[in-house]
Amino acid sequence: MLSPSVSVIIPCFNAERHIRRCLEGVERQTYPDFEVVAVDDASTDGTLGTLREFQAVKIVQNSGNRGPAFSRNRGIEASSGHLLVFLDADCVVEDPEWLSRHVRAHDTLCGTILGGGILGVGKGVVARADSYCHWLTNIPYSKERIASRSARPGRVLFSRHLVTTNMSLPRPVFLAVGAFDEGLRTGEDVEFCERAIARGFTLRLEPEIVVRHHDRESLREFVRCFYRVGRDRVPARRRHFSRYHYLMPRGVLSSILLCIPIGLLAPLQPITAWIRYDARVVLYYPLIAVSSFAMALGIVRYWVDQRRLGG
Repeated sequence: MLSPSVSVIIPCFNAERHIRRCLEGVERQTYPDFEVVAVDDASTDGTLGTLREFQAVKIVQNSGNRGPAFSRNRGIEASSGHLLVFLDADCVVEDPEWLSRHVRAHDTLCGTILGGGILGVGKGVVARADSYCHWLTNIPYSKERIASRSARPGRVLFSRHLVTTNMSLPRPVFLAVGAFDEGLRTGEDVEFCERAIARGFTLRLEPEIVVRHHDRESLREFVRCFYRVGRDRVPARRRHFSRYHYLMPRGVLSSILLCIPIGLLAPLQPITAWIRYDARVVLYYPLIAVSSFAMALGIVRYWVDQRRLGG
């Protein structure tokens, strides 16, 4: 089988702190045929200057800050590879065979969206809690998992999505599913994966294909992130009859009433996912609950805004 060309798509916003190390890891890949497309999302720091130090990197500049979904779509438009591989600017790729592993995994797969493991790094308890919350669908060195339209719900042991960090798929699959929803600042991976499953494609976790990700170390940023996730969660879920969609609040009153149940019970999902691989997750219940309450408040804000807009 001929080796497919690969495009690595990296959206960047104020990523000066991490982007150099990210690109250096990608540059060290042994795979012979790949390009790197970095999309600068109107950064206000030195991100663009750092990108220009890497002559082999194709740079796309957004005229304004539009978010990761918009940036990934623009990066795909500017790319030429058959296999699309998504990476975040705050990731570290230590394995020089990382791209080769993605390619080999697709050799025997058809119509599959592949996700690799994500190992959270960062200092302090907030970073560890952030890792438990964000990577429960992509736990590194765990078990392979599959989600598809034909899979029995009881056998799908993780949320029906894979995060866009360390994700790969053939370009024809992306074109068939359609572009990332640019109206979503967060949760575009959830919406994309639900749409892919609805159209007959399969999600597959290959947990041995691992990258490291710098997680949030500030409690303020941790809370702000999940507040934004809450605001985008409802529109992302409303478009698809995803698992447990009926539990989502449907207005201001129900979202307020569900704040406490969401805050107390939502942490059970990451704890259940992680506990067999890292029992320390139980100790982080309080911080994970903080993220869940922040998300619940974001859901309330969404419905308040909808009422103001008459939606």
